[in-house]
Amino acid sequence: MLNAQLYDPPCVRPANTLGVKPRKGPRQPKLCDRLDRTTWQRQIVAWYGQQRRPLDVATGTALWHTDGCAPLPIRWVLVRDPQGRFTPYALFCTEPTVDALAILAAYLQRWNVEVTFEEARAHLGLETQRQWTTRAVCRTTPCLLGLFSVVVLMAHAAHPDRLPTRTLGHLRQREFAIPVRHPAAGQSTTPPPQLPGGRPLLCRLKVPKSSQK
Repeated sequence: MLNAQLYDPPCVRPANTLGVKPRKGPRQPKLCDRLDRTTWQRQIVAWYGQQRRPLDVATGTALWHTDGCAPLPIRWVLVRDPQGRFTPYALFCTEPTVDALAILAAYLQRWNVEVTFEEARAHLGLETQRQWTTRAVCRTTPCLLGLFSVVVLMAHAAHPDRLPTRTLGHLRQREFAIPVRHPAAGQSTTPPPQLPGGRPLLCRLKVPKSSQK
């Protein structure tokens, strides 16, 4: 983005001028060349983790041109960390009238969207549906996210303070309950132990890890 081809708007020509009307004006300096010779404005912006952080911001408008496409009016925003913790980067917005801080705030909010889709893939099976048509995907994905939202709201209503969590102990060893049977006929033995009410006693056998495959 720092090497994007940016141009000024075309100059206004008299109506009686012959020839093809230009679609862009003189070329602007590249954004990478503006880093050392631009006027920065120090701004305090809302950062990740509900923190606030000082950033240097520079902005302007231009026509963004790529080969084979018509020039696009944009507002560019250069962002630099005064402490030098990250590399300067540029943001483009196709609405030139939007404020630079609004563009930066919208960019910083993308983290919530990315985390949402990542968690949805990991836990809800997003993008693993067997439908291939556009209409089917457009139906199932909103229903999946909507159902998950309903479940979260119901869980919060049932446990407003703290949600109960399951431990992973049941994954380390499995326990099976089997009844104690009588020995084979003809063998002398005592009656099997019973619980109150005549129910047979159940013993719990722990299966070794090697036999759980």
